[in-house]
Amino acid sequence: MAKTSTAPRPIQFALAGLLSLALAAFSSIFSSVFAADAAGGDRGIRDAIGALVQSSDLDEARALAHQASAQYPQFRLANFFEAEVLSAMAGKEVAVAGSGKVRASSEPHDLFEEARLHASTPDQLGQLRPVQVMRMPRGTDFLVLVDAQSSRAHLLRNQDGEPVWISDFYVTIGKRGFGKEKEGDQKTPLGLYTVQKEISKNKLIDFYGEGALPLDYPNALDRYLSHTGYGIWLHGVPPTSYNRPLRASDGCVVLTNEDLNRVRKIFKGRRAMVLITTQVQWVDQPTWRKRSQQSLDEAQNLASAGRKVGTGGGNPVQALYSPEPETSFIIDRAIEGGGKSDVQREYWVKRNDKWNLSFKYRPDSVGL
Repeated sequence: MAKTSTAPRPIQFALAGLLSLALAAFSSIFSSVFAADAAGGDRGIRDAIGALVQSSDLDEARALAHQASAQYPQFRLANFFEAEVLSAMAGKEVAVAGSGKVRASSEPHDLFEEARLHASTPDQLGQLRPVQVMRMPRGTDFLVLVDAQSSRAHLLRNQDGEPVWISDFYVTIGKRGFGKEKEGDQKTPLGLYTVQKEISKNKLIDFYGEGALPLDYPNALDRYLSHTGYGIWLHGVPPTSYNRPLRASDGCVVLTNEDLNRVRKIFKGRRAMVLITTQVQWVDQPTWRKRSQQSLDEAQNLASAGRKVGTGGGNPVQALYSPEPETSFIIDRAIEGGGKSDVQREYWVKRNDKWNLSFKYRPDSVGL
């Protein structure tokens, strides 16, 4: 049984420095029991930081960090955190925020920021719902909701139109952030995309790890906005790495190979979509259901193609997303007289308290 640290005075300063790292990493109260679906390396470092947050338990923190670094020898954050705990236990100063940077293979790792993002996900997400997804369409089994600011992706399953959280994982985005507009800008696009046919690892160089799941970027809206570029994928990392630094891709969303393999297996033979948004907002289920109904009512009453869409006429909402809550809607609306997979996708933006239809088109298929 691990002992709760009662550190002698010589290491109090070092412990305080390490605790400041751990506390900075948590934006919500830590629970020692994470969802069973949390990824191995990610969960290991979150638990190690949690041992410090909960009880200043250096022994437990070191053991958990060592377990993560032993299982994933190329996981730089786990190695760094274990070394910092050992320094604190020896009474030596630990690194201070901003200095935890390691250069290897010409890629800088800001390990303090990476630690913060690994551990800053709200607890018990299975009990919450994202306000960015108000209704999932029939036939779309899964959706990956990417929080670009937090370098976090959330895997959601479709439960009668309701987005239910399964797991979350760390991701890398573009070197220059998000909001892709042109080829070579090294940004990750924002928007709603469909996962295309998988590209197996034997058709790719090692750089892409265990394979790739291409997205349909540029989609119709991107082309309408004259956004250029191509080859935006969900893909893995080289076998010599555990993960990529926070912002290191040319626009792709990069997972660890472990997470990519899990996602690939879940998606196999099923339809999946990806919604990349600036920041995900989570609310409790009663609040989500109230907001969802309000949003569906609002979407149902929006004018489309010169007709009032409501209970007196028009076509029902099949799917509803709100990438920027309160100010944007993406609506998939059934087309009158069409087949079950025929919809019109509409992009609405709210300006000066008024909704404006900015673009609409008919996707080839939305899996209804």
